[in-house]
Amino acid sequence: MFSSSCSLMKKISSERKKQKILHPAKVTFTPTVQYLPFRLAGVVQCYIKSNPTLQYVTWTKDKRLLEPYQMKDIVVMANGSLLFTRVNEDHQGRYTCTPYNAQGTQGSSGPMEVLVRKPPTFTVEPESLYQRKVGDSVEMHCDAIEAEGTQRPTIKWQRQDGGELTETQKVRVKVSGGNITIENLRGEDFGYYQCVVSNEVATLMSVTQLVIEGTQPHAPYNITGKATESSITLQWMPGYSGGSEYKQDYTIWYREAGAADWQTISVTPSGSTQVTINGLASGTTYEFQVVGRNVLGDGLMSKVMTVRTLEDAPAAPRNVKAATQPPDHIFQLMPDEAGKRTTPPKIDAKSKKITFLIIRTIEFLLLDNIQRLKPFKK
Repeated sequence: MFSSSCSLMKKISSERKKQKILHPAKVTFTPTVQYLPFRLAGVVQCYIKSNPTLQYVTWTKDKRLLEPYQMKDIVVMANGSLLFTRVNEDHQGRYTCTPYNAQGTQGSSGPMEVLVRKPPTFTVEPESLYQRKVGDSVEMHCDAIEAEGTQRPTIKWQRQDGGELTETQKVRVKVSGGNITIENLRGEDFGYYQCVVSNEVATLMSVTQLVIEGTQPHAPYNITGKATESSITLQWMPGYSGGSEYKQDYTIWYREAGAADWQTISVTPSGSTQVTINGLASGTTYEFQVVGRNVLGDGLMSKVMTVRTLEDAPAAPRNVKAATQPPDHIFQLMPDEAGKRTTPPKIDAKSKKITFLIIRTIEFLLLDNIQRLKPFKK
């Protein structure tokens, strides 16, 4: 165990030392060929390692300096690569890149042959929307062909957020070519799907939405909160209601951060996506979740939203007076005695100096500004 810990510490120490080593920017990899898709956006990569941070990259095309900042259809990306916003045949050629940082450069990349080719083309795209009921099946179709002189594209399906199909979906899914069938549909199948077509030239996607009717509501999202000293107003976007014929109402779950028990409040009027919760403690962090409900029952809970109420504004002092104490001229705050009326301090007739204190505001008395006021001669 001790040996393992020592080994780990040595490895961490070694990595930290590497991070501190400064060196000129360098190209780590040079692909001999890169492709740009005709009439689409495309990127020519410059693979760089730099410590300190990369400052800029210079490019050449066909052995002549390329000035992308003066071209409307080429943008230099933060990592030094070139983004072509709309590729045309003039962009084909032989490119090199040279990275620089505060330490300089270790030289240029090797030549990269950039070829402009036509991207794959969809021959069949999925419908924009599929509506099914719980327990039904759905079949979504997709296919594509390659352009002349390029490789046949691969086709796969995935969730729009890039996630793979869930384990429960995999046992209910059949894939044939570019077609996908999902059987025994459930609420979790609801969402956006992508047919992804890819070859060496480009990756294209076609998106469709699968709506499952007859389910409890989906989780509300985009929750925002606005706080005062004693209240918090929440707003949110409704999740899918579970079906076009269903309406949903909402319940708010909330608690002080770290507390064990949750409290609930029903949102009124029915269907409203905003609520104000009053009677909260000032300067306190609260956690909130929103859940929708339809005739089939409660839906999925939203993500936890954390909001802190504002601090109470400091109360202004009451019945505060200022008095002088000749001859030292020391200011003193004197509260009223309960049930008595105070009178102005008597001033010694023999005193040649009378000190006046100008009270602009009560706060002014309590701040350091009181030290700036000086007595002056009568």
